[in-house]
Amino acid sequence: HVVAINVNEGIVEFESDGTFTGFLAAGKVKYSTIELLWRRFSTAAQRARMKDFVPVEYNNIELDADGYLFATMAAMDEDAVLSDIRSGVSSDQGMVVRRINYKGSDILDRNGYGPVVGDLAVFTDSFAGYQGISHIMDVSCGEHGTFTLLDNNRSHIFTYSPDGYLLFAFAGPDVTAGGLRMPVAVTQQGEYLYVADTGTRSVCVYRQTAFTRAVMTALGAEYTGQLEKAKAAWEAVLNQSASYLLAYVGLGKIAYQNGDYEKAMRLFEESQNSSWYSKAFKQYRAAQIQRYFVPVILTLAILAAGLTALLLWRVVRRRRRRHETSDNIGG
Repeated sequence: HVVAINVNEGIVEFESDGTFTGFLAAGKVKYSTIELLWRRFSTAAQRARMKDFVPVEYNNIELDADGYLFATMAAMDEDAVLSDIRSGVSSDQGMVVRRINYKGSDILDRNGYGPVVGDLAVFTDSFAGYQGISHIMDVSCGEHGTFTLLDNNRSHIFTYSPDGYLLFAFAGPDVTAGGLRMPVAVTQQGEYLYVADTGTRSVCVYRQTAFTRAVMTALGAEYTGQLEKAKAAWEAVLNQSASYLLAYVGLGKIAYQNGDYEKAMRLFEESQNSSWYSKAFKQYRAAQIQRYFVPVILTLAILAAGLTALLLWRVVRRRRRRHETSDNIGG
């Protein structure tokens, strides 16, 4: 698979011997209803002067451990990205990175607290030294299904979990150690992350901190289904940072899988995760109904039987009194 400049049909595919086989996953085209109507009723000359609806080309790709392609977009629709940031929901037009399967479909999970677009705070004034959205230049796949995006606009680096939660955001525009000027590529190996910077003509090397290693340990245990290890690891993360919301999400998922839905609800509420809270509440309600359904039905049946017996006894007693009264009058 190859990314080519000025090719917007998609990712170029070749056989191992270099034979061209076609294109994969052409970018989505954004157009409005007004644009479509205007084009439909325009003359041939007017249509020739109009801007064509063409897909956006890719600028970088990387193969992950499962054999899927991560791809970043060379140009983004800034209005669509801003709309996604405001709504908190990803759209096809606002996507800046995709995880592509063999059919060319995007299968990237985006279940985090916002869209996977880099910075969610966008500056419009020039006082900050940069404006607009993050310009994602490259992507690198890490361990346990994580992936890292490189922002060429603000020189930021973002690492996400497999389901789209932002794990870390670091680096920035600076000339001191660890700062970047014009980053163009990122890759990682083990606990090291390497960024090529044309602004400083150097490669900046980042090493995982103790906190990062604790988070990655928790993710690894969760990724392989080792729930007890994952629980201990997330608790260790909270010991280092009690405000790290993703740790509460991780502990909530473990409680959910263990069937402790009430605890899971508390943890998801703490993590401000409404989606998982709803799932836990649904299971908690079902468990409560199943737990109390038979006793409640039996209790209601007993009460109904008792009430019926009481009513029958009163009817019989009333009839007896009437019969006795009639006998007395007749006698």
